[in-house]
Amino acid sequence: MHIIEIDDYIMNFLKQNADPFSDTPNSVLHKLLFSSRIMDNTHRTKTTSSYTRLPRALSQTLDVIHEVIMNGLTRQEATRVVAERNGTTTQTIIDKYCRQLGKTASEIDDLLKEPGLVTFQTIMKIKFSKFENTINVFFNNLQNERIERSFSPHESLPLGTKEGESDADTIVEGDKMYDLGELGLMDLGKRTNPKRFRFDGQEFVVNGWADLCTTLVEKLLEKGYLKLSQLPIYSYSSRREKYFISDKPKHIYPEKDAAWKQVGPIYVDIKYNADAHFRNISHLFQHLHLGNLEFYIAFK
Repeated sequence: MHIIEIDDYIMNFLKQNADPFSDTPNSVLHKLLFSSRIMDNTHRTKTTSSYTRLPRALSQTLDVIHEVIMNGLTRQEATRVVAERNGTTTQTIIDKYCRQLGKTASEIDDLLKEPGLVTFQTIMKIKFSKFENTINVFFNNLQNERIERSFSPHESLPLGTKEGESDADTIVEGDKMYDLGELGLMDLGKRTNPKRFRFDGQEFVVNGWADLCTTLVEKLLEKGYLKLSQLPIYSYSSRREKYFISDKPKHIYPEKDAAWKQVGPIYVDIKYNADAHFRNISHLFQHLHLGNLEFYIAFK
């Protein structure tokens, strides 16, 4: 801890933003600097337009996620850090991300291991629907921050990488293969076109994202990882209006656009862009608890 001097104007400002009987000047500053502020695409700090304070359950859960992903702490270590930062107990913080989200501690651990944290985002946007935009900004900034840290200023860049960028967000054509974690850091635009993927010890040649998705679903069925009893499986979106995989060629709202492709006894909606295809795949792996299985993609 460090001692600083502040004038009456700053002290009064802190008092106005404090919760009586619980906040300290330090905890107020933490919330103002890290919880109710967002970063724009150039990573300059700005306050949200509404200046609305986030619910504690949301802000403290986001703090735990940040400590785990960016500082490499375990969930338990991150919980202690956030508890000390907020002048409360670890059990209070655990209650925020377990009871509030309806998850056990071990389930939270699994969510934190998922590439791209897609399921974690979905759960939080359902629970805190009024703050969906803030949650989106937080996870986008988390991704950008990871990219920025992928190379230190003193490390040499890989061959073919321009100054200021890393290969973490650059698709390399050829034989290089990417796992779900690496793909979660990339901008998967229209030009990304998978040519093969490796799954559970086997490699398969494909012609684009749609072919990759249907082939993957076919192999999941063959290997018994995907069963009819697990259907339908929603798309990655938190709105839960569309399916990714279903036993019928229609969405929960039949009027929603779709391009159904039959794979054995089930149907896969392949009408998604590259980024959505990746998110659907990541969500599928999390839904089926297949996070430890080998999965890589190579691009044309």
